Amino acid sequence: MKRAIATLGGACAVLLSAVAALVFVHPAAAATLTEVTNFGANPGNLRMHLYVPDNRPTNPAIVLAMHPC
Repeated sequence: MKRAIATLGGACAVLLSAVAALVFVHPAAAATLTEVTNFGANPGNLRMHLYVPDNRPTNPAIVLAMHPC
């Protein structure tokens, strides 16, 4: 009996997670990457791209990833 209850609880948790993902996760906005070419001296010939989603909070987080290889 305990095993059946545990299995049922696990199945309910999976179902609830799936429903939450469908309801609360939104597809990516239509915004695109834009290359920024005038960001100062560039001796390493690096490239910089900017992505700003169409819908964003008032004070959004900023993500910076430098990868020169």
